[in-house]
Amino acid sequence: MKILFCGSPNSAIPILEKIIQSKHELVGVVTQSEKPKGRENRLTKTDVAIYCIENNVTIFETANIEKLFESKLGNINFDLAVVVAFGQLIPSYILEKPKYGWINLHYSLLPNLRGAAPVQWSILKNQAETGITWFQIDKGLDTGQILKQKSMNISNLNHDEIIDRLNELAVNQLDELLNDIENQTIKKMAQVGEVTHAPKLTEKDLLIDWNKNVEEIEAKIRAGNNHFRAWTTINGNKIKILNYGKSSSEKTLPGHIRLSSKTVLVGTNSTALVLDEVIPQGRKRMPAFDWLNGIQDKENLYFE
Repeated sequence: MKILFCGSPNSAIPILEKIIQSKHELVGVVTQSEKPKGRENRLTKTDVAIYCIENNVTIFETANIEKLFESKLGNINFDLAVVVAFGQLIPSYILEKPKYGWINLHYSLLPNLRGAAPVQWSILKNQAETGITWFQIDKGLDTGQILKQKSMNISNLNHDEIIDRLNELAVNQLDELLNDIENQTIKKMAQVGEVTHAPKLTEKDLLIDWNKNVEEIEAKIRAGNNHFRAWTTINGNKIKILNYGKSSSEKTLPGHIRLSSKTVLVGTNSTALVLDEVIPQGRKRMPAFDWLNGIQDKENLYFE
């Protein structure tokens, strides 16, 4: 079976590698075009593009997949397209081109958490379980028929840990999935259950409100990734919070910062948060203790 792969971030690479290692033929990879990144807004290729260049895999970079099909992909013969975190909607007439259509890997148990950020919202909603769904892409947003699903417990895991484990589930299912599609023995199921949504995350979604309880604040920290981190401000300066330590039974006023046996504690509406690693504005990541130790006046310190 000839397969076209579409994906952009690093999280898509394990699936791409599995397809390359399979008995099927990878005819090409489509990924997003270069985008400005970092403080200098330097044009940067996607992780998938970099991987393909390093491994001599045929790559097509585009900001518009419809135009790409008109100019370059229209004559490429493929039986199935596999999409993992590509970042563009596929026009209906293109969905009809390959024999077996287009399939997508979604990081939730559809129809729960349709949308761009299912892993982050599964954490923010304090869900104990999520999973993967392979589904047939149709003209709706994550509405297609389910091909395979697998669940897993995500309690106390952070975003990157969850993505890694979900990818393990997906890779383990992929050979069977592709073979069933090729042999036309795949069983397609309609999505059943309550529909919930996971819209694209914004920086504001991870702003910490210290008047919330410690579990809600810890969830915001675990939901952070390379694009957005949980954050707060102190004296008008932004500080990102990367992770936290083992829970404390101590209490202090919401947002107030104090040192206890070389442990940095921050008050919440319940017990104190144990601050582990931070990125102060304009500086590199560091242990929270080192950051606090560098502040001369430690009296009455608090996050706004």
